[in-house]
Amino acid sequence: MRLVHTFLCAVMALGWFAGCEKEQPAAPPQERLKAAKAIRDPGNRDSALVKVAKAAAAAGEGEVVQEALSNIRDPGLHDSTAAACAPQLMKAGKGSEATEVAKSIRDPGIRDSVLSKLADGK
Repeated sequence: MRLVHTFLCAVMALGWFAGCEKEQPAAPPQERLKAAKAIRDPGNRDSALVKVAKAAAAAGEGEVVQEALSNIRDPGLHDSTAAACAPQLMKAGKGSEATEVAKSIRDPGIRDSVLSKLADGK
């Protein structure tokens, strides 16, 4: 019985300590953008900028999205990221920024498709 009691106390203590670890909040979008832009490897930089742009779009940070997009060198990655970010900005109430992001898409078919979705309120 004493062994069971000791075991239960150990399990409870582990659960208590595990609950103490709190997830750290994400850094502000502008700080994340600075870090991403400082990455020297172009592929890694583009990947980081995509993550920053998407997180900023979800937070309604249109200026950060636009700056992140302007630093993505891969045209296809730029367009796919802009296409993902524009509707998020619209949902965040940033319609003019969403439209500017959509207009930055280089592929005319993708650009028109995204602009059409924005016009439909999607």
